Amino acid sequence: MAYRQYEQGTSGMNFDRFLDRFDENTVTKLKRHYWTAKQMFRNKMGKKEDELLTASDADFDSQVTLFNSIKRTSDQLLEASNNYHGFLLDAAQSENGVGKYLKDRGKEQRREETKKVMIAVGRAFLYASHQRAAISQPLLRFYEEICVFNERAIFDCGQTVEAAERAKTEYRGSLLWMKQESEELDPSNFRQMDRFREVQATVRLNKERLDRLKEDTLQKVDLLSASRSHLLSHLLGRYLELLTTYYQKTGTIYATLAKNLSVYDHYDFEILTELIEPSRKAAQKARQESFEKEREEEVQQKAVEAEQPDLMQFNDRDETSLRYLFGGESPSEERIVTDRRRLADDEERPDSPLVGEAEIGMDALEGALLHPEKIAVNSEAYLNTSSTQAFIIISPIGSCEFYSGRIPCECFPVEGDYGLVQNETTLLTFSVGPPAIQISAQKSASPLLSELSVHIRSRLCQEQQYHLQMWHRTHEVLPDSEDYWVKVEEKTVMLKNTEKFIEFPCETTARTGVYRFDLIGPNNVTVTAEKTLFVNASTEVKLQLREGSIFPHCSDEYQIRWTNPRCTSSPLQFRLRLLAVPEGNPDHVEERAIYVEEIGLDAGDSWLSLPCSQFDILYEQYCFELVSLHPLSEQFHQWDVKCIHTEPVETVHGGWSPWSSWSPCEGVCGTGVRTRSRACDSPKPKRGRACSGDVIERLTCPLKPCPEGRFLLTDSNCTCGCTALLVPEMPLGDSQLGIVIW
Repeated sequence: MAYRQYEQGTSGMNFDRFLDRFDENTVTKLKRHYWTAKQMFRNKMGKKEDELLTASDADFDSQVTLFNSIKRTSDQLLEASNNYHGFLLDAAQSENGVGKYLKDRGKEQRREETKKVMIAVGRAFLYASHQRAAISQPLLRFYEEICVFNERAIFDCGQTVEAAERAKTEYRGSLLWMKQESEELDPSNFRQMDRFREVQATVRLNKERLDRLKEDTLQKVDLLSASRSHLLSHLLGRYLELLTTYYQKTGTIYATLAKNLSVYDHYDFEILTELIEPSRKAAQKARQESFEKEREEEVQQKAVEAEQPDLMQFNDRDETSLRYLFGGESPSEERIVTDRRRLADDEERPDSPLVGEAEIGMDALEGALLHPEKIAVNSEAYLNTSSTQAFIIISPIGSCEFYSGRIPCECFPVEGDYGLVQNETTLLTFSVGPPAIQISAQKSASPLLSELSVHIRSRLCQEQQYHLQMWHRTHEVLPDSEDYWVKVEEKTVMLKNTEKFIEFPCETTARTGVYRFDLIGPNNVTVTAEKTLFVNASTEVKLQLREGSIFPHCSDEYQIRWTNPRCTSSPLQFRLRLLAVPEGNPDHVEERAIYVEEIGLDAGDSWLSLPCSQFDILYEQYCFELVSLHPLSEQFHQWDVKCIHTEPVETVHGGWSPWSSWSPCEGVCGTGVRTRSRACDSPKPKRGRACSGDVIERLTCPLKPCPEGRFLLTDSNCTCGCTALLVPEMPLGDSQLGIVIW
């Protein structure tokens, strides 16, 4: 039985301040709330509690302290990652600006050596800015996952901790109440004994509720701590790899740049030589001092790191626990459930001016009063009674009066806790769940610019108007985003006892990311689809380049072709990017590519011609990227990229080697498998097409017949502890090619 303090009552008039136990009289309610408020006042004033009582809550208090620490540090992590991401973007933008400036100004220099130096330094800065920007990708993922962790796991655990704190306050308040009653107790006075028994019952109920919430809190905080450790170790590992790669690549390029620039003559200015020592010696002295200072800081940093604990060595919990916390399906909030206590024949009803005589007798209360047990919004329900007097259903937003055994559909307008009242007597409390509506997309994944069909199955008592909303969220969420989800489309649909398919046009899926579907009904009743839809890249749009090389075929113009998406109403703006690739490792073409220009394309265009003078044989290859930009969200997407050599190079297409001999028939009994294989090494592909076809072929082959057997259960209606009888014609388990037969 779950109760909450200082909340509004169950009617729309807010006539009650608390959600009370309906089996208490008014005097007991007032006393219970009085002692709870007194305990809250003692806590605020810092009154000392009983040492034994404090010791019994030591484990709970330590877990609450741990939870507060996790919550505080997670908020600090969010703020730090946001600031760090902003710093990275600013640094990358500054490096990119300096690099472009040096490169552009270097081309204008008349002196050849100065020109080469400025262009080389500018390219180094541009390369470093691209590498630094790549570090932001795992940071965005880190920020998104920590946000989800705070919104779901920490929020869920926080609700349990708050409920446990309220239960502890109620329990200690009831102990104060029982202490006073025991001091004034006279065993010969039956009235005082009855009051003492009421206090004992209240203490017992509060104790049971507190113990249950304590156990939930201990388990959830332990799981929360282990989950965050697992999450950090998983996310920061990828960031560490990219950060190491960034320092290695930038260190290599700057070292190479310094080595190449060392061959140029150093200038000694004649004016300054009369005032200070030659500039070369001054530069060497400053460099030496800088190196010594860096070594001292490195030694100090290592000493500090040695004293700190290793955050990567936490014991990780099972991944299912992590999914449980995130799934948003944890029991984060206690609900008031039906807890109708039966009155014994020898017990008397407590006298109260608010309690009247109910028409439903004890015989009717012995069976199930409400059918069905689980009630949904806008559904039918029935009362097991023959009473002719009026009943009232009290909902979170109002009340509903009826006379017959059938409860009208209008009495269940929203989800929440309900009460059944007759003649000012509460007969029953129960919960109403979401409406019986299922939403599912026809596919779990879909390519860009494709039509969607959403299946809605409803079982409602009355026909109602719902709004089907389609929401979008990118795979990577940027910091400082107020709302990750953006509404894309909305359709109106009438639902009752129906099954409908709602079609969404292709232009609604013009952005990659995650899509979800919500149904919004009267009184803001919301139903969300259980599964989200992932929209990923499409292979429909492809670039088409001439095979071979640009030269010597290109004499006037070079033509690039591509295929357009079938969705003619697409809002995307397509562009073609041109990148030049200098000589180097053929496995890292994209990393060495230099941006040349970007050309906007008109809707419906399928080809483009570039002048041959656009291409320079100083570069080994040229790459073409077909990209698109969404006009509203400014989301960028790369559809296809293809590279072509500037001049002819040797091209070798791959060829298959002869098939190997067939392997022996593998298996135990029945049907086995024989295999043979081949390799694409006759010859190996070199700047050409790879082999097409299968690497491995399989054939079935006969084996000895499998023996027949029977496996019987002596009891077919059991879930645990059943007795099995194995007939000895066949072994209990047998393994064949990774498949286990039972």
